[in-house]
Amino acid sequence: ETVSTKNIEKIRETYVEDALKLELKKPLFTDKMPANFRWAGFVLEAFPESKVIHTQRNAKAVCWSIFKNLFGASGNGFAYDLETLVEYYNLYFNFMKQINKIYEGRIYNLNYELLVSDPEVEVRKLLNFLNLEWDDKVLKFSKSKRAVKTVSTSQIRQAIYKGSSEQWEKYSEFLNPYFDSLPK
Repeated sequence: ETVSTKNIEKIRETYVEDALKLELKKPLFTDKMPANFRWAGFVLEAFPESKVIHTQRNAKAVCWSIFKNLFGASGNGFAYDLETLVEYYNLYFNFMKQINKIYEGRIYNLNYELLVSDPEVEVRKLLNFLNLEWDDKVLKFSKSKRAVKTVSTSQIRQAIYKGSSEQWEKYSEFLNPYFDSLPK
């Protein structure tokens, strides 16, 4: 069954109403909950002017990062069981391959490992995709005083660092039986 134009308009209207309640002071914002990928198609249909930034990272690092955090929002129950988390990740991975084909040119696949290796180059590419101008403050995000409501709040106050993608390796003896079925 397809989603009607009327339903797409209702999705847009409801989302805009909810976003306005946040009293955002900027015309752009991000929402990075782990399950958000499920809504990419709806977002791109309801907001034809929108673009999606899809951050790709080592699958094991992603699963470890999700598993070790406690999420306040509902809908993240998959995060607390490694077998379920890996199944969920594989569904996400296959879904994003498909959605990239359907919405070619509207999704930017940002490689996390390249970003931390060469932030300026990668951020310039991203800003170009978003039709935004470069500002040197982009690389000084850790000095920002703006409010951040995310499980990675403490990381946002730090400079970009390498190594977070390897943290799972300390527990590889326990994780590998689950992680072996992740995409390479």
